[in-house]
Amino acid sequence: MESKPGRYTPSGPHCMIKQLGGLRDGSCLDIHGERTEPGGLMQVYPCMKKWHQMFGFGNGTFAPTGSIHGSIPANVLKTIRSKGKEQAPHLCFGASGKGEKRYEAWSEDKNKIDLNAIDFAPTDEQLNKFRMKGKIPPLRLWEDKYLVTIPCSDANAVVEFLFVPFIDEQVEYEMTEEDIIEDDLEWEDEDEDVIEDEIEEDWEWDDEDEVETDDEDEHVTTMENSEPTAELDTNQEFEEEL
Repeated sequence: MESKPGRYTPSGPHCMIKQLGGLRDGSCLDIHGERTEPGGLMQVYPCMKKWHQMFGFGNGTFAPTGSIHGSIPANVLKTIRSKGKEQAPHLCFGASGKGEKRYEAWSEDKNKIDLNAIDFAPTDEQLNKFRMKGKIPPLRLWEDKYLVTIPCSDANAVVEFLFVPFIDEQVEYEMTEEDIIEDDLEWEDEDEDVIEDEIEEDWEWDDEDEVETDDEDEHVTTMENSEPTAELDTNQEFEEEL
C-alpha cells in the first residue's frame, strides 16, 4: 500500500488506523506521548484526531515503501529546530538499533527511556554477529522488542508492513442483560398486537353471523306470510267454479 503524493501533502495523505474487535475496539494507532524525537512507542489509544494518530503509507519518496509513518506538523518542526535540535520531518515505525545509527534520548528524556536497552534492541553481541559479515541483522532478533519511531531516512531500521485486505462477514455478538430485556419487551409488544388482531377478527365474524341470522329471519317471515295467501287464492278459485 502506498500514499500518493498530493499538492499540499508531499508525503501523501494521512489517516487514522483503527483496531477492529477486542477490548480496545475502535481505538487508534498512536505514537506514545506525542513524542517527536526517535523512540516513540507504538501503541493503541482512544482516538483524538491529532497528528500523532495520523499516518501515511510509504511510497519510496519520503518513507520506504511498505512503511507506516507520521509527519511532524510544520509549526512544531520549526519550533524544535529553532532550539538547535535535529528533528526528522517524518517518523517511521521501526526497530531500534537495526539500522546504521544508534539513537540517544534527548537530554530531558535520558532518565525516562534508553533506546539501547534490552526492551528495545538486541545485545551488541547478537548484532555484531551479522555486522562483522557486512549483513543487516534480521528482524527476528526484535521479536520480543518494542517497535518505536525512527527517522524514515534510516531505511534499514524501518519495518516494512504487509497489508492484507479482508471482509468481516460475520461478527459474533454476545447479548447483555439489557439486550435480553429489550428483546422480551419486543416479544410482548408482538403478542399484544396478535391478541388485538384476533379480537378484531372475532368481531368481524360476529358481525357476519348477525347478518346471516337477520337474513334467515326475513326468509322465514316471508314464507309464513306467503302460504296463507296461496291457500286463499285456491279457495277463491274453487268457489268460482262452483
